[in-house]
Amino acid sequence: MLYTIMPPELIIKHFALRKKKSHEIMNINGVILEGERNGDYFKIHRVISSDPNTYLNTNISPGNVLKR
Repeated sequence: MLYTIMPPELIIKHFALRKKKSHEIMNINGVILEGERNGDYFKIHRVISSDPNTYLNTNISPGNVLKR
């Protein structure tokens, strides 16, 4: 059950748009990253780690693009 003031069309449209994107999980140097691949590039959407120091690494922060 979903209680919201937003019209259902906007919510359903939002979920439909999210599912179209193909997210991929990658293990890079022992760190699990979620993002999307575009050719040779990988755009990071989420860092998955239990080590707090991983989140301080600016090279693998969300929004960055890695060339693989």
